[in-house]
Amino acid sequence: MREARRHLGLTTKEASSIAKVNRDTWEKYELGMHDPRYSAIKAVLIDQGIDPDWLFTGEGPMTTKERRALEPSANDPELVGILVDNILRVYDIY
Repeated sequence: MREARRHLGLTTKEASSIAKVNRDTWEKYELGMHDPRYSAIKAVLIDQGIDPDWLFTGEGPMTTKERRALEPSANDPELVGILVDNILRVYDIY
């Protein structure tokens, strides 16, 4: 949580204010002394673009923007072209 908060450029005071908890409570969340409420995590980190998978597992990209950049999109013209070419080859349409 600390790494994500710092990545967002928030102080513990700012994060605790957004989460609607006191600063001491937020610091205990970061130190692992208390389990944070989901609403606090969502308001401060997830709603600000921190990827939930990274937050809970520590694996993959930290931000949802970075995750989307790594995942192919159905709206990606290059990907659609590759898929169409492969489908045409499979069905021997060329």
